[in-house]
Amino acid sequence: MTPRELEQIGRTLYGSIYARDLAEALGVTDRTVRRYVAGEREIPLDMKVRLERLARERVREITTIVARASKIHGAQPALLQPT
Repeated sequence: MTPRELEQIGRTLYGSIYARDLAEALGVTDRTVRRYVAGEREIPLDMKVRLERLARERVREITTIVARASKIHGAQPALLQPT
């Protein structure tokens, strides 16, 4: 994983000011996250695994929210329609 990929994941999951929230979710300091993004420290393999798990959890959460919202409106959103 590159620093740029880490930054993209952080921004996607937590928005433009992501370092603190991402760090908390990963069990590291926000300074550590900033060092990874700056390329000052190599991103360890276990961090990559935790990031993938975190992203998958967020996808499940979002999917659940979208499904609940679709029940309110009585239609299945495109996100949940079979391809």
